[in-house]
Amino acid sequence: MSIVITGATGQLGRLVVEQLMAAGTPPDTIVATGRDTEKLTALSGDGVTVRRADFADPSTLTDAFAGAWSRRQRWASGSTITATPSTRRARPE
Repeated sequence: MSIVITGATGQLGRLVVEQLMAAGTPPDTIVATGRDTEKLTALSGDGVTVRRADFADPSTLTDAFAGAWSRRQRWASGSTITATPSTRRARPE
């Protein structure tokens, strides 16, 4: 199983990846995603898997989230959506 971090090309996403590694999460279990994977080359060099994910292009999402056990998305409105293999679809919390 892997931990997929969306928006890893941005400030917050990159900080999440860095904190996961600082906490001892093996880099090979982290998947950093973003629209421009060239911005993620440094993370790739650290052993993090890099994949393209663009929510404006849904065809990129299947590969980006392959192998992930759970996905949590927190929206600016404060709502959270979680999807797991057991639910097979997102459910609001």
